[in-house]
Amino acid sequence: MAGTEIAVFQRRLRPVVLLFFFVLALGNSTRGQIFSYEQNPPQLKWRQIQTPQFKLIYPDGFEGKAQQLAWQIDSLYQLVNTDLRSKSRKTTIILQNQSVLSNGFVQLAPRRSEFVTTPPPQGETMDWLQNLTVHELRHVAQFDKLVGNFNAPFLEQLGLAFYGISLPSWFFEGDAVRAETELTVGGRGRVPSWIMPYRTNVLNGREYSYQKDYLGSYRDVTPGFYELGFLMADKLERDFGPGTAPAILSKMSRNLLRPYNFSRTLRQHTGFSSRQWHAETLREMRATWEQQDVETYSVDYTVFPERENKGEIKRRDELPVDWLLPQAGRAGGSLLALRQGVRFAPEIVALDGTGVYQKTLIRIGWQVEPHFSARNGKIAWDEIRRNPRYSKQLFNVINTYDPATGRTRQLTSKTRLFSPAISPDGQQIVCVEVAEDNRVSVVLLDWESGSVLASIPLPDGLMLQTPSFDGAGRKIAAVAVSVQGTSIIELDLQTKEVSMLFDWQSQQLERPIYWGNYIVFKGHFDGIDNIYAVARPGEGSAESGGSTGTDGNPGSGGFIPIHQLTHVRFGAFNPAIDEETGELLFNNYVLGGHRISRIPLSAEGREAGPGQEFGLVHEARPTQEFRLERGAGPVQIPRGDLRGHLFSETEKTTPSFFQSRPYRETENLFNFHSLSMSSDNFSSLNEFKPGIFLLSDNLLNTSQTRFGYAYDGEQRTGEFNAEVTYQRLYPKFSVSYRNRGRTGTGRVVNRSDSTNTDHKLRWRENNINLDIQIPLVFYQFNHVYSLNLIAGTYLTQRYDLQVDPASPAIKQNFVGSVRFPAKVGLSVGHNVRRSPLDLAPRWGQNLSFIYRHYSSEEGNQGETNRLFTLRSTLYFPGIVRNHATTIRIGFQKGAGIYSSVNDIPMVSGFDYLDAEKINNTVLASYHLPLAYPDWEIGSLAYIKRIKGGLFADFQNLRPANRASLRPRTFGVELRTDLNLLRFYLPDFDLGARLIYDNDPAHR
Repeated sequence: MAGTEIAVFQRRLRPVVLLFFFVLALGNSTRGQIFSYEQNPPQLKWRQIQTPQFKLIYPDGFEGKAQQLAWQIDSLYQLVNTDLRSKSRKTTIILQNQSVLSNGFVQLAPRRSEFVTTPPPQGETMDWLQNLTVHELRHVAQFDKLVGNFNAPFLEQLGLAFYGISLPSWFFEGDAVRAETELTVGGRGRVPSWIMPYRTNVLNGREYSYQKDYLGSYRDVTPGFYELGFLMADKLERDFGPGTAPAILSKMSRNLLRPYNFSRTLRQHTGFSSRQWHAETLREMRATWEQQDVETYSVDYTVFPERENKGEIKRRDELPVDWLLPQAGRAGGSLLALRQGVRFAPEIVALDGTGVYQKTLIRIGWQVEPHFSARNGKIAWDEIRRNPRYSKQLFNVINTYDPATGRTRQLTSKTRLFSPAISPDGQQIVCVEVAEDNRVSVVLLDWESGSVLASIPLPDGLMLQTPSFDGAGRKIAAVAVSVQGTSIIELDLQTKEVSMLFDWQSQQLERPIYWGNYIVFKGHFDGIDNIYAVARPGEGSAESGGSTGTDGNPGSGGFIPIHQLTHVRFGAFNPAIDEETGELLFNNYVLGGHRISRIPLSAEGREAGPGQEFGLVHEARPTQEFRLERGAGPVQIPRGDLRGHLFSETEKTTPSFFQSRPYRETENLFNFHSLSMSSDNFSSLNEFKPGIFLLSDNLLNTSQTRFGYAYDGEQRTGEFNAEVTYQRLYPKFSVSYRNRGRTGTGRVVNRSDSTNTDHKLRWRENNINLDIQIPLVFYQFNHVYSLNLIAGTYLTQRYDLQVDPASPAIKQNFVGSVRFPAKVGLSVGHNVRRSPLDLAPRWGQNLSFIYRHYSSEEGNQGETNRLFTLRSTLYFPGIVRNHATTIRIGFQKGAGIYSSVNDIPMVSGFDYLDAEKINNTVLASYHLPLAYPDWEIGSLAYIKRIKGGLFADFQNLRPANRASLRPRTFGVELRTDLNLLRFYLPDFDLGARLIYDNDPAHR
């Protein structure tokens, strides 16, 4: 057919059905995640130990702790499984020592658990690994009790789905917290601060519904499903007996296909639904807390910053906010604090002497726990850094800031240093170092250079938290944590001698600081977190309750008085001394967050010698005193028994009870675990194609394999898939094969009369695709930088072409093969840290370049086939905080087979507009929150936030053409953030968009 031109267009896919398949086993982690695909550095060597019920995989160098855990873990599992009596299946536990984020999880698909072995830098009441083990093993027992029957080959993902759908997060996490509280000397259920926000709400008359307490809120502080779950699960055990959880799980396991399985089973067993049981728990806790409130002496301290609006209507500036770690600034009564909340990403701010916010000094990055130290006009804090490529490796570095010069520095790199404190002369920083084998040292750094001046190792099995200098800079006080509990120690930096102030306690002790001859700290001896003081070692006397031991050492034997300095109603934290005024600064928790209070201490207390007591000048009631057994001299870690204490022996004395051998990743690349309807764990519902897939994920997240068949409803054809991804090396490699049906449109153009005929095309093709990717992410203070390098190619062989209506020209000119076109790309990004209410980063620049090139071998020899694509997304602050301005710019230039490809974001409503070749687009939008209503639509939906937006989209902008500067489409949108069917996750973003076609020809 001379005089005609042929073009083939592949039809753009558009999903018509979304299949919501909830794989929601979120409570299987102590901190919450479903699937982990992160990797460790490839140079890490692994070993393994087999016990009857567990396989431990751990890094080389962690042998001692792994042997201790292996010696006890089977018996410990029997202990946490005593009531459930689950039929156990062998579980792999991976001990991760590269991260500094104390964490853990249990999951199916594949079946494994991960323990991050690094202890938290503050707030623990017992040995971290002991507490974590109990909690996670309880989840293992829950899995086996509820979905243990899914033990046939390749049913792990199905079991995971039923677990997540059946059990609400509050139940399985509350049950696990109850287990850790009951079976250990610590446990979060014993810590007043953990449940304090809920207690504060109730005693202030802020009682919320079941869904709001469970699913959370942007505008109010709510307990969260861990805390709420513990109270509800604990009451179930007390009211209905210790067999309640086993009975509920057993009955549920026999009816996994029954809708609303948990609520029905709970009602059958107790007579209450979940909502009603929440009300019963709330009624009991209200009575308990009101009685405690009456019986406990408290003082109504002045707090600041004050709320600006005292009316009933909640204004935006009254959303939850914390003013943490108040510390004296420069002369003149100024203060520093760490401000964070739903509206604010964490930032160190300055307040004037009356507590009014002055300015933000520095916005900080991600921290393990909130912390900073201010002294002598200088500031130091710690932040998380990550290995750019292998994100399971996290570091903790020390940063400094000098307000006088405005200079901000990262003082250390690739370190594991926590809780820095500045010396009185401002020349040194003391911090805690936790090595990869969990050995702890006290490290002194030079302020200017960051060089290590001294490193003092501590006895094995002892964790140190939040150290602080004495006035002379020769000693430090810190919280000590061991298998026996917590205490406060004093370390002489010159002699290296360590002294305990009192015997081990089941207390959450925090942030000891020096004040004269006393050490001030946070504890909860009266059941509420308050600020206390204890005499320094050697400063006690018989008059003050101290005594000397038989060796004449005043630091051993007898009892020591603990003085209570504050009497708050809900909780006091983070003590600091204003040396200029002699006042005690501390955080005072009130409704809506942590505020600041300041109280004077007696002048004689500041210079008190042995035997002298001190109190609060303004109080009519004397300070309360508690008497604790005095510490027994140098710190010793005693041996423990199986049930009470783990890891109580040093590595030098621990025999190797189990044979260990290398674990080689290359020998364990394939681990087939599930048959699934999706090849990507339902990560993209927009692209979901139902089918059947065999999934393999190895335990170290370095290899993924997928085989299966899927049905493409849009194309009305099936496809066969095979894909292997390997992620251990610096580049990530992915190879895939697809045999699939495709559809498109062929156009025959008659040049003589300019008419054309479109023909429907169907064909099948074999496609082999190779992708190489290097994804890198960097943290720097409150900035996140990303770099992603990609390269790839593919081979496509097309066959079985069907043309309707028939056309010889189409078949003659149809491109039957595409052989190895090149694809290279680069993406770079920079975004600042967001607050929970930010709809987008306040500042951000993200660019992506893709270049494709293909050398033809048939059909269009000599024609240039290439495509250049530029995408960018820019973020700017809105008019009001938490508003977002976003501009997306796209540019593309294609030729040959790529001439009709659209590879950039299109304007809104593009599918409904007249066809036009697209060269560039500019999409501008402004989004803002409208309300935080916390509305409930029965059990169907819980709406947390309503947000609106305006947008204007431009297409084919040409500066010389004024008409092109007019928006192609524009409009408004209304969206909601909500939870469906009382599932904690996923969070849904649903809404509607009204689009106006601005083409004058269509008006």
